[in-house]
Formats: sequence, C-alpha cells, structure tokens
Amino acid sequence: MQCHYPGWELSPADAIADFGLHGALIVGEPRLFTPQAAATSSSFSVELACDGVVAGRGEARNVLGGPLRSLEALVELADRIGMAPPAPGEIITTGSLTAAPFIAPGETWEARLEGAGRPSLRIAFA
Repeated sequence: MQCHYPGWELSPADAIADFGLHGALIVGEPRLFTPQAAATSSSFSVELACDGVVAGRGEARNVLGGPLRSLEALVELADRIGMAPPAPGEIITTGSLTAAPFIAPGETWEARLEGAGRPSLRIAFA
C-alpha cells in the first residue's frame, strides 16, 4: 500500500478522508500456503457484482504484480527502514484488485474468484 502522508503519520480522520482504510474486512478460514497456492497467487481474477450486475473486474497482478510480490515488497521495505518483518499469523491486506465501489444498505455484493482455489464470497448489507 502507498500512503500520501510522510512516514505514515496520519490521524484516523486523515485516513478516512484519503480513503486509506477498509470500511470492513472479512477474513475467511486460514489456509496453508502451499507451493500450488504460490503458483496461482498472481494469476487469479475476480469479478465484483452488486445485486447480480457486474461492477468491476480485476486480476491479482493489479497489486504490485500479485499478493506474493506485494508481501515481498513489504518485507523489503520493512528491512530498508529498520522495521520488523510481518510476523506469522498477521493479516496483511495487499490492496484492491478492483476499484473500490460505494456500498449502500440493502445491496448484496459478490466477489467471484476464478483460478484462486478459493470460494466466492457473497455478502448482504443491512
């Protein structure tokens, strides 16, 4: 992720104004990161739909070449600035594969994954 604020020094209000944080983060069951998962981590695609209408499409490589490359860049950056690398079990979000849409109450959204070996996600907002 990139931050418009030098040294990541920003208030919560700054982060919201800069659209820099998640409105919500849904985390599924942990899965073992196997060599097969590594091989497909940069080649899957997603289709984002609202109430059945496609709102966006994206690919893993849209985020620094893929999630694995994003993690590698994070580790390199942490080393360069003297921070500890991510610890096992930490949740790291690598960025958005599609443009971030506005979500309204009453909508049902679905992220349809292809080639990721992961199930699609469907969520209704009250």
